[in-house]
Amino acid sequence: VCCELDEPVRLGMIQRTLVNTVLKFVKKMNQGFSYFLSDTSENPSYLAFPVGTSMDRFCATKPGKEPPKLGNEIYEDPDLMRKRRKGMKIEWNTEDVYTLALWSAYFDWIDWQILNFPGIRPFSATSVAGVQPIKLTLYSVSNNFDSMDRIDNITNHEKC
Repeated sequence: VCCELDEPVRLGMIQRTLVNTVLKFVKKMNQGFSYFLSDTSENPSYLAFPVGTSMDRFCATKPGKEPPKLGNEIYEDPDLMRKRRKGMKIEWNTEDVYTLALWSAYFDWIDWQILNFPGIRPFSATSVAGVQPIKLTLYSVSNNFDSMDRIDNITNHEKC
């Protein structure tokens, strides 16, 4: 999944250092996470992470079955969850309905706050990204994808 911003991220030296510290911590805790902060509109800023290892819940509902009701618990087989989080390949198809859930001790989705980082006071995500839409894109990468490659080398499958 990629979260991309259209507008440049305008940060002062202290803010940029703080944000980079937070992002390096996130990268250390999440295998496959990558990011790029841009202060120009030619190369948009982005955060990208693997769906399989990053989602807290992942449920594929077969045709004819009822998907989980949003707002309720999303059940995932514990054995499949362990395998998925260790990198088991997800076999995507166009027949199933996919329900994914993500929560974080480091991001308050209601108040749009970044919090609980050691030595850093909570701060507003708006102070980093400004007020702008965030594009979410689900994509796949080839086996020879270099994590240093830009987002331009990614094949888009679905855009939300």
